[in-house]
This record gives sequence, structure tokens and C-alpha cells, in this order.
Amino acid sequence: MGSPSTARVDFVEPTMRTAFRLFVAAWLVLYASAPVHAEEEAEPWNAPLRKALAGCDRLEIRDGSGATPWVVTVEGTARVKEVADMIHLDPKASGPSCCCTGSVTFDFDRQGTRRATLTFHHGQSLRWRDGPWEGDGHLTRTSSLAVSRWLAERGAPGCLEELQYHIAGERTEARIRRRYAEILPPESAKALAKARRKAEEAMDWGDEYDAAELAALRAGTQTEGEFLRRLLTLYGCHEGTWSRYYLLDCRIEELLQEAAPADYAELLREIPENADLRNGLARILFNVPSRCPAPKEATAAALASIAPSALTHPRPANRRQAMAGLVHWGREASIPWLRQVFAGAIKPRPLPSGVGEKEGACTWSRHRSRHLAELGDASDRSAAAFFLAQLGDQESKPAIWKLHAESSGTDARVLMAALVRLVRLAEESE
Repeated sequence: MGSPSTARVDFVEPTMRTAFRLFVAAWLVLYASAPVHAEEEAEPWNAPLRKALAGCDRLEIRDGSGATPWVVTVEGTARVKEVADMIHLDPKASGPSCCCTGSVTFDFDRQGTRRATLTFHHGQSLRWRDGPWEGDGHLTRTSSLAVSRWLAERGAPGCLEELQYHIAGERTEARIRRRYAEILPPESAKALAKARRKAEEAMDWGDEYDAAELAALRAGTQTEGEFLRRLLTLYGCHEGTWSRYYLLDCRIEELLQEAAPADYAELLREIPENADLRNGLARILFNVPSRCPAPKEATAAALASIAPSALTHPRPANRRQAMAGLVHWGREASIPWLRQVFAGAIKPRPLPSGVGEKEGACTWSRHRSRHLAELGDASDRSAAAFFLAQLGDQESKPAIWKLHAESSGTDARVLMAALVRLVRLAEESE
């Protein structure tokens, strides 16, 4: 393991991985008694498929994932072989996979006889219906791209879109791992990697792994306050959508919810000039405010240090979540910040260099609240008006009326909802 800036750190989210490992174990038990043919012993994936597809002269491909069924037929031995030759499986990555039925089906025929029916899953793997494989054949990355692009060029883009989503998720995770390695001391990184290897070998992600992971995250911290700062720094070390969870995010959020209110209060009195820590603090305070143990008075007093980075976040979803979170932490402390956003005085900052708009696949994502779902693709100004109305800010009503008169589409709808609420609140107070 190298220095903190170069070390590779492997992390997992234990709950999701536990479920997957149990699924793998069940699948392997199911197939333990399946006969293995001598011809497949050397290469049980590509070899039997090549044999089955040899000489096929007709291929029908169906995609039932869209509103309109899509079917393409390939005729002739040479043309079918061109498609079959794009399929190359990675034996080491093949095996038990997802539980879905696949989106695209390939039916290979030879002289009127069905030789193989393959279903394509997530642009990455093939399942051989009634075939000899013990699980799904995982395509090499080159093969996945080739097959998915071939389908997209002929009117079925779904598999390519799923594959690109997965690739974007891999890049996001790689970027987060690099940040973890920069933040964690070497002893923590080594301990986390050791705990992961041990859990994988034992296929046990239970209490022992949780304890080892916690000890690794704590390594080198002397106080609970130091540990809280480390967790917040890791939690905020990437510019992703707060409600999308990668790698250690779920575990860290659990630990942040268990931290002592006094430790939060001490931190909020003097927040370090650390962008990652401040993003992590904003994430826990605004993304899951009802579960954050930070004292309300201390949080309200510290909003001047937290709100600016949250309300200027490059991700629109996070700016919306920050506005919703402000409402939780008190009317008097929140209204001035929401009015600034409504006035257009607070502008979002750009994404860091090398960080794309598309984050890709994640471990888990939190459902949006009802209020956030209502906002849709509304502008920040309209969203701020919506939350000002939730707080009953009657002083903003004339400006909201004016903006509504100039707006259309989603903005007009959201602004009208804000006005309706303010009118109703005024009537109820009379």
C-alpha cells in the first residue's frame, strides 16, 4: 500500500453486498449437481456457445422493453456469423448474475432448428435459455460495447444506454476511491482492504465485518469529534447527488446519525475551511435533516457557513434538497437564504474538472420527497418561491406574482402552487 495519495482502497456497502453474496451462494448450491461435459471442462462458456452457433443461418432479435415491440431478422450464414463473432465472454466474470428476464432476445436457428436462445441483460451479460451454462455469460467490455452499439444502430438503444450508465457508475466509483485514498491515513486504508478480503473469503458480511470496518474508519482518530470530522469529509468528498449512495456512503450516513449532538454542536461553532467536510455537513443536514442529531439552534446559527456551498452546489437536485432542508432548520434562519435564491443573487458553481453530468449506476438511491417531486425541472428561483410559500412568507407574494406573469411551463405551475398556498394561509389566518 502506497502513500495516502496513491493507495488503492476497495470499499463495499455491506447490506447490498450481503444480499448479493447470499444470492450467489444459493445459485451455486442450485447448480452444484449439474453435470459437466468433458468438452466444456477447459472452457465452459465460449466453447459450447461457439459450437451451438456454428453454421446458423437465421437470427431473430426481439426487444420488448419499449412501447412498440422491435424485431430484426438476420438471414444467411455469413451475416449471422458476423453477429455471433461479436460475442466474447469473460469466463472469470461469468456466473450468477441478475434476476431479470433480459430486454433483448436472440434466437439462433440452423436449417429450421433452434440452436440457442440468448437473452441480453443490462448490456453486459447473456443468459442461455435451457443451455449448459451455470449462470450468465459476462461479455468482455469490448464485446458488450460492440453488441450494444450494433443493436442501437438498428433501432434498439436500450442496452447501450444501460451499459453507458454502468460505465459512468464505474468511473464515479473509481473517482471516489481515489478521494478516499487521499483522505484516509494508510493504516485505515489497509485495515479496510483487509476486512473486505476476509469477508469475501468467508462470504460473511455480518457483525464481524461491521466491527472491522468501524475500527478501520476510526484508526488514527483520538476523539469522537475527530472521528465525526473524518466521516463528514468522506461523506462529502465527491460532488455527486446527495440522495445517490456509493461505496461507503450508506455506512457513513448510519454512523453520522449515531454521532452525539454535542460533537455536532462543537463542530458547528467553528466549521473548518474544508470543502469536503462542508459538503458532507450540508449533505447530512439537508439530505436527511430529520435523522441528523445536530442541535437545531446550533445548526440555525451556523447556516451562514453551510448554506452558501449547499445552495451553489453544481447538482440541481442538491440545491433543491438544500432548500427543502433549510425549511426543517427553522423559519427565521431559512427565509433570508431562500429570498436570496429567489432574487437570483446565489448562482450555482460549475462541476469540477473531470466530473461529468452523468453519475451512472450507484449502490442505492433515496426516493425524492413529495415536495421535490412536485418541483420537476423548475428553476432555482421558482423552487425557492415554492419553499418560501411552505414557510408562509407573505412578504414575497408580490414578487412571486410578478415572476409568475413572466413564466411558463413548469416554472409557471410551481409558482402558481406557491401563490395558492400563500393565499390559503392568509385566509386561514384571518
